[in-house]
Amino acid sequence: MIRSHRLFSVLLFATVAACGGDDGPATQPDAGPGNDASPGEDAGPIEDAAPDPDGPVQPVDCDHTEASDANNDTYTVAGTPEDAGTVTTSVTICGQVDSTHFDEKNQVVDVDAFTATVPEGPVYATLSGPGLETIEEVFIGVYGGPNLTTYVGDAVYEDGYAMFFLPSLPAGTYEFAVFTASGAALTASIPYKMRIHHDTRCPKITADADHTEGADDGANDVFVVDWAAEPFNSPTPNEADAAEATNLTIGHGEAKRISGTLAETPVAGEYKDVDTFAFTTGPDVNELQIRLNWADMNDLDWLLFDENGEFVSYGSAIPQEGEDEYAPVRVQPNTTYWVWAGLYDGYTGPTPYDLSICGTQFEH
Repeated sequence: MIRSHRLFSVLLFATVAACGGDDGPATQPDAGPGNDASPGEDAGPIEDAAPDPDGPVQPVDCDHTEASDANNDTYTVAGTPEDAGTVTTSVTICGQVDSTHFDEKNQVVDVDAFTATVPEGPVYATLSGPGLETIEEVFIGVYGGPNLTTYVGDAVYEDGYAMFFLPSLPAGTYEFAVFTASGAALTASIPYKMRIHHDTRCPKITADADHTEGADDGANDVFVVDWAAEPFNSPTPNEADAAEATNLTIGHGEAKRISGTLAETPVAGEYKDVDTFAFTTGPDVNELQIRLNWADMNDLDWLLFDENGEFVSYGSAIPQEGEDEYAPVRVQPNTTYWVWAGLYDGYTGPTPYDLSICGTQFEH
C-alpha cells in the first residue's frame, strides 16, 4: 500500500489507501497551532532486496549510490530501503528515476527509498537533478518510528530542487524516499542526488552588527500577527508604518547581523513589540538561512515577507524560550524581503535580540 501523503494528490485512479497532507512538513510557528501530522501507513511485510545485476559505478562525490532500484520501493511494493549510512555532517545519495518502473494503475513513475541515521537537531535534505522538472510530481518523503511507517514530513521539487527541513528531528534512523508520479512513463531515466545534512549553517554572528534598530517607536511594526485569524497577518492601523531600511544586500557566502530590542508594549494580535527590517538578496542568492538569537527566557519568533507583504516563511516550530530559532528559506535573487521579529504575548520585555542572515546559492 502507498503510505505517502503527497502521492494521493496524483493517484487519481489508484485503489490503494493513502492519507492527505500539505505541501511540506506539518509544522507551524512555535506560537501558532501545533503539529497535526498523521502517521503513515504500514507498507506491509518487507522482503529481501537483491542488488541490480549491473549496478552503477559510484561517482567520487557520492557517499552512497543506488544499488537495488528494482527492490527499494517500499511504497507500491514490499521492498527494502537501502542503507545510506550515518550522517555526521552530510551524506550524498546518488540514484536515478528509472524509466522502466512506471505503474500505470497508480501513475507512479518510480519510488526509491533509503535509510540514514541522523544526529539530534536540525536536519536539512535536498533533492536535485536536471530533468526532474519534466516529471509532473517529484518530492522527498520522510518517515520514522520503529517500523519507519510514521510520517515525518515531505518537500516538493520546485525551482530546481526539493528542500526538506525540520529544526528538531530526534536522533535515530529515518527513511528518506524519492517519489515521482506522472500520467505517463519517462522516455529515459533521470539521475538525481539527494543530500542529507546535519544543518549547522549560519551560526550566530558575534561581530559588530551590520544594522542596529533605530528609534523603536512602533513605526517599523508593519504587521499585526494573530495565528487564529484568517489571514494571520494584517497591516497595523498606522498607514505610515514601514519596514526599516537596513541598506543591506546579502550575497552568496555573506552573513549579516541585525540587532534590535523588543520592548514591553501592549499586545496587538498575539504579540507585544514587533520589528520589521528590509534587506535585499544578491544576484547569486536563492536561499537564506535565518537565525534569531536572544539571551533571556522569553519566546520570540521571526517571519519573512516579500516587499509586497506576502508571507514567505517562518522560523522554528519548537516552543522556544531562550536562544535560537533557525530555518533555511527559499528566496529569489535581486529581491527585497522584510524580516519580522516579535515578542510573543505572555512574556515580558525588553528583550535584546540578533538576527543572523546568511546567503547561499543552491547548486546541484
